[in-house]
Amino acid sequence: ASRAIHLEPVDDCSSSEVLKALRNFAAIRGCPSVIYSDNGSNFKKLGKLLNSCLNQIKIEWHFTTPYSPHRGGAWEALIKSTKRALYGIVWRKDLTAENFRTILYELAAIINSRPIASIDNTILTPNKLIYGAEIRRPPQPPYKSDTKMDLLTEWRSKQRDINSAWKVWLDLYLKQLRNFHKFSTKYEHSKVGDYVLIKDSRYGKEKWPTGKIVETIPDTNGIIRTYRVQVGDDIMTRNNRDIYPLEGGRNWCEM
Repeated sequence: ASRAIHLEPVDDCSSSEVLKALRNFAAIRGCPSVIYSDNGSNFKKLGKLLNSCLNQIKIEWHFTTPYSPHRGGAWEALIKSTKRALYGIVWRKDLTAENFRTILYELAAIINSRPIASIDNTILTPNKLIYGAEIRRPPQPPYKSDTKMDLLTEWRSKQRDINSAWKVWLDLYLKQLRNFHKFSTKYEHSKVGDYVLIKDSRYGKEKWPTGKIVETIPDTNGIIRTYRVQVGDDIMTRNNRDIYPLEGGRNWCEM
């Protein structure tokens, strides 16, 4: 699985709006053969409709156990972090539907550029798995400019919203990432040769500092708390609190 996300705005949570979102998704990504969701009545109603009306294209719709969102695993975690990231901007009175749609699409593109695994020293992202390469996004306007243009003002406003949502999402995502590996039954401490994501406030959105552990440094008690990580041609020394295993971990090929 690519672990990519697709964000589609809807007017409400009715089955008709879910159907509209599904049609939009199918037009862009292709019609899915399998869908997993929670037990919402809107999903169940639409699932029955699709199975009874569609003869040429069959869609298998699987529902999780009622009142058990944790059964959704990785996709429920991404839903939670994305919703939290958007809370701060959805209540703004000056946010139009079209501006919100733009924010959703740009945020999805940024999230899909995150590193999730490494194979043969190549970092994989959802975008690379879907498109074969990272997608190009439009250049960002300068934050400081003497040019007084309504277009630039509007563009900067959107960027502030996206930056705000991005910071909230990244913080929650990193916490989820650490907890996922910490409580996994196959959990192992990071070791030499592993690729890790490095938390560094100097990097902005779409910049995912990813490096390869080249040395582990134990403390006086023999516990490894410090790592030397190679990022490009540079070697960084980082505390274990500032590095995070990638989503796929070492068992990506087995997932």
